[in-house]
Amino acid sequence: GLSFLEVKFHLLLSYCSNISFYFLLKSSGKSPKDHPVIDQLVRLRLLLEKIRPLDQKLKYQIDKLLRLATLGPSSEQSQQ
Repeated sequence: GLSFLEVKFHLLLSYCSNISFYFLLKSSGKSPKDHPVIDQLVRLRLLLEKIRPLDQKLKYQIDKLLRLATLGPSSEQSQQ
């Protein structure tokens, strides 16, 4: 569960960095049309789309981990 979250975090971080660079190019008046950042954005978007089904399958486990991290292990024992 945690390694999946780390991968997803890094993918999203990389996507945000690349989209920020894309907007920087656009705002400076340069055409990003043939820039490699476009290929990188497409690649990252495809990866994010591919992990979406896995994200939905792991939703319960991720929510459980978040609940444990927020409330502590004693709350998990009291729910059982």
